[in-house]
Amino acid sequence: MKKEDSNKFIGFSKIGKPGTFWLYPVVMDQYWCKLSGSEQKVLDFLLRRTFGFQKIKDEISIGQFVNGVRGYDYGTGLSERTVIRALSVLEKMGFFTVRRLEKDTGEKEINEYRLAMTKKRKGDDKNTSRGDDRNADRNTGTINSSINRESINRAIREICVYYREKIFSGVRCSDYAKRQIATRLQKDGFTLDELKTAILNFSKDGFCMAENRRRGMGWFFRYEDRVEGFINMEPKEYYEK
Repeated sequence: MKKEDSNKFIGFSKIGKPGTFWLYPVVMDQYWCKLSGSEQKVLDFLLRRTFGFQKIKDEISIGQFVNGVRGYDYGTGLSERTVIRALSVLEKMGFFTVRRLEKDTGEKEINEYRLAMTKKRKGDDKNTSRGDDRNADRNTGTINSSINRESINRAIREICVYYREKIFSGVRCSDYAKRQIATRLQKDGFTLDELKTAILNFSKDGFCMAENRRRGMGWFFRYEDRVEGFINMEPKEYYEK
């Protein structure tokens, strides 16, 4: 019997088949021509570890870029030197920012890579980050985009009702989920309308609904970056042929 070539591509699954595709950012159509092969591989790996898991940041080691994340993938197959050089170029081009973490001893740890996101909120200064806007609001006493403590419980109830209406009617609004919603509203400064936008965008995205609608409200609101991603996402229809 002829031995099968392990390097031969096994073929793509049907478009939109659950668990086999993740959304790739269309903006990259304009940048492939500007990247070398190694830079593209490194960026694609980073996008898979972030956008592929509905996050905009993640902690990734050089070893993971090279050899992959155990149980998930096999990495880029590039050398450490090539990965480090590609990351340096991509950082300078503005694809992401890097938070370089260190232990108390000064020994380097895994770096955190945060994707550069467009600002889509109405009235935002294009050169001002969301965090800067929230800090400015707090410093000036502006409360137009925040929810005061007296209305927090009412807002949580409204969010729970809207989530059931748009995403999954059978979901529980657990105490954990309520705490996460309260954190997004009070600590992170999201408005009620922004959280509703996140829910609405998610509900219109075929892949999100097929893969994650049953994960629950606690999962949905657990991370600031996840909610931010849902607010800024452009929902896509889900095709399965």
